[in-house]
Amino acid sequence: MKAINTGRLLGMLWFRLNRRLSANLRATGLDITADQLLLLMQLAENDSCNQLFLAKQLGRDRSAITRMIQLMEEKGWVNRKADADDKRAFTVALTRSGQILHEQGAEVGQQTLDELWSGFRNEEKDQCSDYLFRLAQNVR
Repeated sequence: MKAINTGRLLGMLWFRLNRRLSANLRATGLDITADQLLLLMQLAENDSCNQLFLAKQLGRDRSAITRMIQLMEEKGWVNRKADADDKRAFTVALTRSGQILHEQGAEVGQQTLDELWSGFRNEEKDQCSDYLFRLAQNVR
């Protein structure tokens, strides 16, 4: 495989994985998108976060994160409150229903990853994951 195709392959993989995860979430009756699940996962890992941190972690612009959070707040999955350190910013945290949805979605996420890794040996998975991590670190 030529290195010049790597970027296109990574983009295609992300697009297809995101689409598959969204389809799997819908198939299980969960009213959440893959992007929303990623936001819930960030909040579950970090207790509460400000919107700028979420935007950086998810690779989205702040206005897209703001819209996503507003929708998720309307659905009762997250709460926003003024950031103690920056009154212009908000801190976002999971609600109890957001925690439950995260747990359900994480199961579907794991099933989707199992589909992705189908046919790979454990050492191949580890090696590929290591390479992907290192690539991500190079473009932080």
